[in-house]
Amino acid sequence: AKTRDVNRAFAQLGQPFYLDARHYQRAPLLYAFYKEREDEGRAPGFAGERVVFLWRLDHLNISKAALGYTHREADAALVLYDQVEELLIQDVLPALAEGEKVDLVDAASRDPKKAWQDDIENRAARMVRESFAGAADHDKLVELGTLLARRRAIVKKWQADLAGQGKRLREPSRLLPEADYVKELWLMVPTSSRREWEEVHEALASKAVLATFESLRDRFADNVARHELQHRFDGQKTPECNAANPCAALDIPAAVKRRVGPRDETPVTLGSMPGRVRNETSAYLAEMARPGGMPKMTILGLLRTVLDREAWGDVYCNTTLVLLDVLGAQLGLADESMPLVIQGAVQRPSVASLVALLFARSDDDLRKAAAEKWRELYGYEVPTATMKLVSQEKRWRH
Repeated sequence: AKTRDVNRAFAQLGQPFYLDARHYQRAPLLYAFYKEREDEGRAPGFAGERVVFLWRLDHLNISKAALGYTHREADAALVLYDQVEELLIQDVLPALAEGEKVDLVDAASRDPKKAWQDDIENRAARMVRESFAGAADHDKLVELGTLLARRRAIVKKWQADLAGQGKRLREPSRLLPEADYVKELWLMVPTSSRREWEEVHEALASKAVLATFESLRDRFADNVARHELQHRFDGQKTPECNAANPCAALDIPAAVKRRVGPRDETPVTLGSMPGRVRNETSAYLAEMARPGGMPKMTILGLLRTVLDREAWGDVYCNTTLVLLDVLGAQLGLADESMPLVIQGAVQRPSVASLVALLFARSDDDLRKAAAEKWRELYGYEVPTATMKLVSQEKRWRH
C-alpha cells in the first residue's frame, strides 16, 4: 500500500520512477525502476489498468527471470525492458541472420544423431525472421542479426579460451554492454578478436541499428504487456482469492486439471500449481489472440521449458504443455500416437513435431485458435484490450 502511494505521487508529479515491494525468503525487497513508458489498458467489462514499461535502477543482486510480472499488491502490470532486451539479443535476434538457429535444447542432451533437434531449432529461426519481417527494412534486420550472431561467436570463442585459464565469461545481456570487455580482457584474448569486437560494437551503436533494435523490442514488449494486462483483468474477476487460502472462485479448466490437477472440484489457492497454471494459460492465450501480435513468438518464448530438461516440472513447463494440448486439439493437429508426456517425462520429439505444425499455420489461424480456446476454458470471450499511451519518457540506456 505504501509503494502504491509513492507511485501515485510519482505519477502526479510527472516523475518517471516506479517502486515495487516484494519479499524474498522472508526478507523485504524494494525494487526501483525508471519508467520509460506508461499505457492504460482497457477492455469492456473491466476497470482500466496501468501498464508500465520499466528499467531496473537498483543494484540488488536478485534478477527477474520473467519478462514482466504483476501481483495483487501492485497497482500496475510491469513490463521489464532489461529482461526483454536480454532475451532478444541472446536468444532471438541473432536468428535474423541467414544460417543461424535458435538454441532450444540443453547442452547435456544435445545429440547430432537426433534430427528433431536441428529441425526445430532451424524452424524456430525461420519463424523469427518471418515474425519480424514487417517490423523494419529487410537489410536492416539482417544487419542487426548478423552483428549479434558475430558477437555471440566471439563470446563463445573467448569463453573457450578463458575456460583454459580457469575463468568464466558471461555473455552480454544488453545490446551495448555496460562493461568494457576489451579493456577487461586485454591480455587474455587474441588481438584479432578484440578488433572484431570493436568493429561489431561500433556498428551496433549506430543510429540506424539502434532504431531497428528498438522497433523490434517495442513490438515484442507489446506482446508482454498484453500478457501482464490479462493477469490484471483476471485479478479483477477473483479479488477474494489469495495465495494462502483455497478459493472456490478460482475455477480450474479441464485442460489444466488433466496436466496438474486437482482431480475433483476441490478449491485451490492462487499460489498452487493448478491456480498458477490456470492464470498463466489465460495470459498466454490472451497474448496469442492479440490482434497484430506475434503468436508464434509466444510459443517460441516457452519452448525451452519443455525442450530443456533442466526446466521440466515448473509452472511454465506445465503451462506450455497445456497450451500445446489445447492449440493442437483446436487446429486438428494432435496425434494420439505421439503423446507429449509419458510417465512424467516430456517427449521432446513429439513436442517438436507439434510445434513444427503450429509454426506452419498462419498467425491469423493461431490468433483465432487461441481466442476460441480461451472462451472454451474460461467461459466468456477473451477481453478485447486496447492500450492508450499515457506518457513516454526519454529512451533509456542506449
